[in-house]
Amino acid sequence: MIKKIPARDDIYCDRCGKLCEPSDRRQNGHLTVNQDALDYQGCAVADGTVKFDLCDSCLYIVSSAINEAMKKRIETIAD
Repeated sequence: MIKKIPARDDIYCDRCGKLCEPSDRRQNGHLTVNQDALDYQGCAVADGTVKFDLCDSCLYIVSSAINEAMKKRIETIAD
């Protein structure tokens, strides 16, 4: 008899480091920053994309910080 047990992927928050249990990941927070890696002349030479897994609490904190930074940037440009 063979009993197959599916693999389990433990996801740890990249901000606070805690183990994200399925019950704690209602929003499945993933932050992806798409960017190019540049050489010394400023030319794109590679994919510099970075990805973060976040628990729901940290997702709220990070997204709030991004929204606030963008709001300040837009206000600076408008002036």
